Amino acid sequence: MRRRILSRALGLILLFGLFLAGQPAMAEPCPADYNGDGQVNEDDVYAFLNVWYATVEADINQDGQVTMDDVYAFLDLYFAGLPGADVNDDGIVSLDDLYYFLDAWELVTNSPSTDFDGDGQVTQSGTTDPGDLFAFLASWHAGC
Repeated sequence: MRRRILSRALGLILLFGLFLAGQPAMAEPCPADYNGDGQVNEDDVYAFLNVWYATVEADINQDGQVTMDDVYAFLDLYFAGLPGADVNDDGIVSLDDLYYFLDAWELVTNSPSTDFDGDGQVTQSGTTDPGDLFAFLASWHAGC
């Protein structure tokens, strides 16, 4: 009885091993494939730049990261009617600014990070982080 159990266990192990050997290895995600479509092409550059530019509007508190703290900072400015809430730069704080901010924040938080240079920052003092752009372009040029 014991021998039969061991024999069947060995058979299952061998079958399982053959099954796994026939499966393709899971590839690491390619950072240059920014839009995740399985190709590295100009669409990835456009997708990256779209998010990279949106980070400035989404990083309201200018701490170099886009987090919930930015939502709270924006809402404080917005409800006070302060110029810092005029994120669409039309000269007035309006509902359009709220939509503009939320669109930018959602885009940034639901996309891969733009921190390609690994410095922990996606903006620098209220502007885009050029190091991230150069690091992304180097990755994109190298492909996968």
